[in-house]
Amino acid sequence: IAWNGAEKAVLPRVREALKASPPRLEEAEDLLGLVTWEGLEATPRGKLTRLRGELHEARGELAAAAAAYREALELYPRAGVKGRLEALEKRLG
Repeated sequence: IAWNGAEKAVLPRVREALKASPPRLEEAEDLLGLVTWEGLEATPRGKLTRLRGELHEARGELAAAAAAYREALELYPRAGVKGRLEALEKRLG
């Protein structure tokens, strides 16, 4: 799926899957896998990378989540994960 389709169709569904109780992690991962990442500009890559970080965090993969959040901030400084990254880094020591 190209970015314009991902932004309108995939991103809201990924967020919904991650916020579900319990989170539908496999569904979120499958949806992210539908997006064509090649050739994406920094902003959409940053938004998608943030969601990957949230997926890692939901799985308890804290180091991978922190790495994804760092990458998201490099790509898109307004990714909205500075606080989450700081909290993870404190937990990781």
